Amino acid sequence: MAYIYSITNTINQKKYIGKTSKDNPYDRWKEHISHSKALDNTVAYSSLHTMPIIRALRKYGSDKFKFNVLVECDDNDVSNLEKKYIEQYNTYYTGYNATFGGEGIKKDPDQWSNHPHSKAVSCYTLEGNYICDYPTVGVAALETLGHTPSHSDRGCITACIKGKCFQSMNYRWTWKGEKLKEWKDKQIRIRTRVYGYHSITGEYKEWDSQADCAEEIEGNRKANANVKTSLDSKRTAKTHCKKWWLFRFDGSRKVSFNQIKITPKDRGTEYYRKIATLGNAKRKKKVKAVAKGLSNEVLYFDSLSDASYFIKGEGNRTAVSNILKNINSPVWCHAFGYKWYYS
Repeated sequence: MAYIYSITNTINQKKYIGKTSKDNPYDRWKEHISHSKALDNTVAYSSLHTMPIIRALRKYGSDKFKFNVLVECDDNDVSNLEKKYIEQYNTYYTGYNATFGGEGIKKDPDQWSNHPHSKAVSCYTLEGNYICDYPTVGVAALETLGHTPSHSDRGCITACIKGKCFQSMNYRWTWKGEKLKEWKDKQIRIRTRVYGYHSITGEYKEWDSQADCAEEIEGNRKANANVKTSLDSKRTAKTHCKKWWLFRFDGSRKVSFNQIKITPKDRGTEYYRKIATLGNAKRKKKVKAVAKGLSNEVLYFDSLSDASYFIKGEGNRTAVSNILKNINSPVWCHAFGYKWYYS
């Protein structure tokens, strides 16, 4: 069981609407009073500092306020009823409520720009044509998405403004009064349409973007790493995402279902041994050693391991670490009597 209550200032008639699930709603009233008194001795920052009702209780004293239970209700209905009564008594605009109530923090978008560091933003098409201005990033995200934006939604617009990505929400953004950043063609990542086949049934589908595809297949448009993996894989070694083989529309002919080839999960020991050998060979770098002293002897090795074998003996790689430190560190003047370099 839950309760909706009001706290009324008997001097100016301003109200505060609240909710509580306590067995005795008057215990919540006692908490408000306790918080208003505790502020005198509070040193660390607390949200209580900014609650209008707590500051009013401290200013006028609790004896100037009247507590009243408005309605008793089910726990599942208390949030909606709180919003209803805040709207009915207009306590967000004329009272002590700092939000519209309900779950989470909901404020009037017109008041989001009240923060001293808020900045206006400008919105452009992907082609760079100006559309309009918004007073804050939050309002821009709200108007673009059509619902209350999350922190990450606002962060996407900010990242676009700072030049970390070309577009956000299919638009380009700048701080108001600033010019759009220049982007090279290869850096621009505009949303491309996606198509795919179900690997078992052969069903064909199309999506407007990678995110839309992830929303349908993965159930979360932001969790699209597996979708990207399938999109980036080659037609001749295709990986799937939830049994879907995915492709981007790139202007060329679409890949047909019967042209898709997959790579066996287990391709045999010899295949993986060959891949490991090629990988090791690719990572090897030739090394040069210049003797310290008068001899100025210069030695060349095909790899760090070969250099270590020369110093420590065949099959002994314990010298690799010190040779590598000598190459990378300006402080080490030599290792094992040689100054080492990549050749």
